[in-house]
Amino acid sequence: MQRFIKQEQPCIESLKRTLSICDEVGMERKKHTQAIENARNKKFYDSESEYQTYVLDSQGRDEFENYIVNAKKKIFGSNHVEHIKEQQLTKLTKHAHLEVLINQWEESFNAIYDYDVQLMDSLSSGSN
Repeated sequence: MQRFIKQEQPCIESLKRTLSICDEVGMERKKHTQAIENARNKKFYDSESEYQTYVLDSQGRDEFENYIVNAKKKIFGSNHVEHIKEQQLTKLTKHAHLEVLINQWEESFNAIYDYDVQLMDSLSSGSN
């Protein structure tokens, strides 16, 4: 358990540094795209920034996704359609998905650590 405790914090910190690097790369890409848009004096659309996505973002993506999920549930039944939260997880960018996983791992590590501390406390109080 000591080995686990020693490795937990460096692991989480390393994952968070990786996440911050991914965020920086994403911001640099956005700045680069904005520079191109400003130079050309028009909106730049590519595989990351499609026209349809732009329109949906500006006019209510959440409403659109809720409508589509509800329509699928009516047609196929609620057992055969993914919930909105599951769909949102699969649609996340890789670094956003990594952030979700880091938070889950950190919660799991903390739960294991807390359980171990409680177990040790109960064992030490039981032996007294």
